[in-house]
Amino acid sequence: MTQRAMDGGSLERILSEVTRLGLTEHVAELETRGCTIVPPERLVPAVPVDEMFERILNLMEQRNGMRPDVRSGGTHINISFPTLYYFLFEDPMFEEWLLHPVVRCLVDALLGERCILHATAVFMKGPSDPPEKRLQLGLHTDQQAVPDPMPAYPLIAGATLLLTDYTREEGAFAYVPGSHARCRHPAGFEDAEKAVPIEASRGSLLVHDGRLWHGSFGRTKPGLRAGMAFAYSRMFMAPLEAFRENVTKDTLDRYPERFASLLSQHVPTGSTEEGPDLAKVGYGVVRTRWD
Repeated sequence: MTQRAMDGGSLERILSEVTRLGLTEHVAELETRGCTIVPPERLVPAVPVDEMFERILNLMEQRNGMRPDVRSGGTHINISFPTLYYFLFEDPMFEEWLLHPVVRCLVDALLGERCILHATAVFMKGPSDPPEKRLQLGLHTDQQAVPDPMPAYPLIAGATLLLTDYTREEGAFAYVPGSHARCRHPAGFEDAEKAVPIEASRGSLLVHDGRLWHGSFGRTKPGLRAGMAFAYSRMFMAPLEAFRENVTKDTLDRYPERFASLLSQHVPTGSTEEGPDLAKVGYGVVRTRWD
């Protein structure tokens, strides 16, 4: 974690929060491995995982007309890509997750305090047919729009709440340790044999550097592997989803100012004849603390 990576935020403030929350080892893993897992018992305040998962299942049934089959996974055979997008405003639980102090601290350590929410997605994977013991979703980075060579600091970060257990047999997230430091995209199947699984219990938090080479293993047993992923980016990158345009004033008023910042309310783009909002241009640089 370097001052350059802070993007206008205070390195001292972030380091103080890392220490206060006992996350020093996790920040070190982000630096060296490119990802880290925070176990459920370290997520204080506690996260209502069961309620979140049930709400997500209901949303998927509402939007797609079919409820995911959690027991057999038959509704999601050979699925590797997200199956639910843009759901932040569907329930206050998701909005509150955006402000969870552990999530916020680790993402800030990667991107700085001026980062914004880039996208939301649920990854839901059923069995592979035929069963796959190798990578089902090939290695890639989350900075697909960034050409090689990438900057020597992340532009995107991912924070995923594991809604089910993750093991290799259950189709776990796969990654090449330390690959984020190469600052480039993988070439074809480069180093696929070096990919290792993230194995962790439901309710854990996975945070990863957007430059990390990652994918997923095929699932070799019945059931679903599910994760709720929030992607974050630096302030100067356009978000994939329309949080800024669609958030209501009532929603903004319910939360601290940091919530508005994460939803791009302080990003100085879109001006016309009146010129840019200079207060937004300097926002985050002149502040001494977040409310």
